Amino acid sequence: TVNMKDVSPAATQIIEKRVMTLIAELEAERNAAGSTKVADLMNELDKPQVDTLLSSLETLSKESANKVKPKIFLFEDLMYMPQRSRLMLLNDVSADILTMALRGATAEIKECVLSSISPRQRRMIESDLAVPAASINTREVAMARRAVAQEAIRLANSGQILLKEAPEG
Repeated sequence: TVNMKDVSPAATQIIEKRVMTLIAELEAERNAAGSTKVADLMNELDKPQVDTLLSSLETLSKESANKVKPKIFLFEDLMYMPQRSRLMLLNDVSADILTMALRGATAEIKECVLSSISPRQRRMIESDLAVPAASINTREVAMARRAVAQEAIRLANSGQILLKEAPEG
């Protein structure tokens, strides 16, 4: 996960130029994989940063934003996964990573994840979460959430799970 707070202004400018170049390639249709590259970059960021970049992209080109959006998958998107896919994904993720990823998460996301794991694992994670961490390391939480999302993307790319419910019709 990229934390833009710790990045020097020069590095931020380089990243920003690279994203703008990729967006320009996407816009010009010279690179069919442009939207995938932009989504891959965004998949490394936190939700607020993704939301900001997506709204900027939408002001530049709604069409480009519509190509990128379906390729973005963040930890928060677990709530929109089909239940069967979520069960399969969370079965592959260690309890330690899930516990860290759930620190500071909304009650809705916590319940979504906890209802998709075994009762025994749920009790263990709930008891770990009940003990307040001395200090929540936001970087570790972000890394754990990213690990869950990356595993979801890996399983989806191999055809084992669906990231989002297939549209009916």
